[in-house]
Amino acid sequence: MSLVSITMLNFFKRIFTQGRTGGGGYGQTAPGNYGQTGPGVYGRTGPGVRGASGDCPGDLPNPFGICDLTDLAQKIINALLIIAAPIVTIMVLWGAFLIITSAGDPKKIGAGRSTIVWAIVGFGILLLGQGIVSIIESLLK
Repeated sequence: MSLVSITMLNFFKRIFTQGRTGGGGYGQTAPGNYGQTGPGVYGRTGPGVRGASGDCPGDLPNPFGICDLTDLAQKIINALLIIAAPIVTIMVLWGAFLIITSAGDPKKIGAGRSTIVWAIVGFGILLLGQGIVSIIESLLK
């Protein structure tokens, strides 16, 4: 595997396992406790730790901590929000740059305005997706 592939794998593993083992992304919150199973350490199976080993049905290990479809959808939307926030910022700045440098040309002003509007619409759709997943999750509980 290339270095880029390994970095991307670690990035998504950290996003998908964040907060499921009582602490940080990999659950090793207690320094030096790699072989122990206590609070905040990988392998914890206490109350309130959904997706840790033993909480999901079945005997297979679950590295991502996803037990159902709503967990999967929430993790995907959270990852997309992390990626989309800087992109939206860049697109809004680009649209503003197009408007500022248009020198009164209506086509360039329209292109800048369109860039800003569609960046905001795309981010709004992501936020609505997160809200819809939360609503569905609360209805199913």
